[in-house]
Amino acid sequence: KDSKAVESILGKPSSENNNVYTYEKDGYIFDITYFDSICGQIKITPKSLMKYPADATNSLKILGITAGDADVLSPYSISVIPSETDGNKLGSINVILDEQYK
Repeated sequence: KDSKAVESILGKPSSENNNVYTYEKDGYIFDITYFDSICGQIKITPKSLMKYPADATNSLKILGITAGDADVLSPYSISVIPSETDGNKLGSINVILDEQYK
């Protein structure tokens, strides 16, 4: 998706640094990296403590991604990372939308 499509889901970015735009919505921070004006990588960080890995599914739903439906044909990869200070809490979620954006 391009930035206009992302803005329709997440609203206007709160900041930008080169090709990384930061959005905030529903208690999450979304750092989105654009490659040639297309969303290629997403890092989702919760603003409050959330359970690992259970709450990861809810954060992905904001973007319209259903983690349970992934298979070998899925164009994206998802990494759910626990908090560094508490392994039972969600640290972040990294989504690579296509292998070319790794």
